[in-house]
Amino acid sequence: VVDWLNSLVPFDTETAFPKRIFVTRNDSSVRKLLNLDEIEPLLLKRGFEPVTLSGRSVIEQTSLFHQAEAIVGVHGAALANLAFTRPGTKMIEMLPKNHLEPSYWFIGQQRQLDYTLLLGQEKPLSVARWRRNMMADLSIDPAALTASLDEKGL
Repeated sequence: VVDWLNSLVPFDTETAFPKRIFVTRNDSSVRKLLNLDEIEPLLLKRGFEPVTLSGRSVIEQTSLFHQAEAIVGVHGAALANLAFTRPGTKMIEMLPKNHLEPSYWFIGQQRQLDYTLLLGQEKPLSVARWRRNMMADLSIDPAALTASLDEKGL
């Protein structure tokens, strides 16, 4: 399916998109980074540009991911664009610890990404333990993110 999608979507090769992107959830009401004030400066120092996908065309979104060499983002629909990355793209996905959802890992395997998952801390579950709190806001340990970035040479 991922290969088929890539055969359908034309990429914008005229526009230069950032090589390192931080897919924020600033345009969402759920699964927000509670410590964005710590994480964003850390990523900015390493050349990542914060982006949101709201209001961007399909071609702009797919081209942004296709040209990226490194992507950091909180689990959400925007990361479906991982289907358009190139093999070897470095990816760090941040996910609430109580919402283990492997769909973007599967896409990463298909696209041969250098994929890392960082589990965040979140407020206690607001639902029964057997249910996932998939919309939880989360905090990411800056030291863990730094270590993952260092490991990837970013």
